[in-house]
Amino acid sequence: MKKVSRRDFLRSLGGILSGILWAEEEGEAQEKEELTEKKEYPALCPFCTKGCGLIFTVRKERILGFEGDPDHPANAGRVCDEGLERLRSYLEAQNWSSPLLYCQSGTEKWEVREWTQAWPEIVSWLKERGPVAFFWRQELFSNEESFLLAQVLNKLGAAGRREGFNLSWDGWFPPSIDKTSIFKRKGVLIWGGDLLPDEPEEEVEWLVLGDWLLSELYLETLRGKVRRSFPRAEVYLLPLASPWSREGSWISSGRWVQWVEKAVPPRENERAPLWLWERLWREMGWEEREFSAQALAQEISRTDTPLKGYWEGGLLRRRRLKGEEWGFPLLAK
Repeated sequence: MKKVSRRDFLRSLGGILSGILWAEEEGEAQEKEELTEKKEYPALCPFCTKGCGLIFTVRKERILGFEGDPDHPANAGRVCDEGLERLRSYLEAQNWSSPLLYCQSGTEKWEVREWTQAWPEIVSWLKERGPVAFFWRQELFSNEESFLLAQVLNKLGAAGRREGFNLSWDGWFPPSIDKTSIFKRKGVLIWGGDLLPDEPEEEVEWLVLGDWLLSELYLETLRGKVRRSFPRAEVYLLPLASPWSREGSWISSGRWVQWVEKAVPPRENERAPLWLWERLWREMGWEEREFSAQALAQEISRTDTPLKGYWEGGLLRRRRLKGEEWGFPLLAK
């Protein structure tokens, strides 16, 4: 065995100590960088109409975790069991994104479609074969998306039914339509998989279903239910962006309007409802208008609805407020 001199021993020991100190400095620098990159976003839980406050911790366009907002008057930091389960399901599926799917009439085979292929087909169908029946769940849309949707449906001559917290967008029901028989129309648009009928609707030939697809398990369950509900229909299944991937105002059952910032981008194949309405509007060749969430908020604020004045009234985006300071309180019941 080679004899190690005292000088060589001290030199090697110094190298080891330098390496340890360098590693510690690198670790501290990395930890400091990660802390700098992290950002907190106040958000709302979308799984009911209570409007409970959440705080997301986000880094590099990814939600690392969440907690109930202790200063929010709706929940004072608490998150219910259903909210916890579904929020965790979403976080676990952040690396997963459902493609846009298509299923031919009378088959069980689902095909992957690109938005650039499917959306023109949907628009063409609406131009050539409308009008359609429309079902939608309020919780999937911001107030601004709902407001623009009502105008889209008016222009399409759609008949429809809404589920969820009631706002003021009733004007799009054509008065000549029997609302109890709208499934008799050959084309149906549904936003929200939980609105699928329990009994088979044999007369429907064409279906567009948009939904927020939380996980692969939810998608598989939904595909089976679609085929049972509409066995003869040609189906497009559209993945919608989460509420945290969009900007806009949301109304709670406590009659507060709260503004939500965009915390993360949509997953790979997801699209926001406002994105869909904008492109449908343009491709149908309707008149020019502004489609940003803030521009729509200002437009709604000037209209004669329960939301009149909510933008000028100041939708507050700050945390650590008390009571009704959290949002614009609606006086109309």
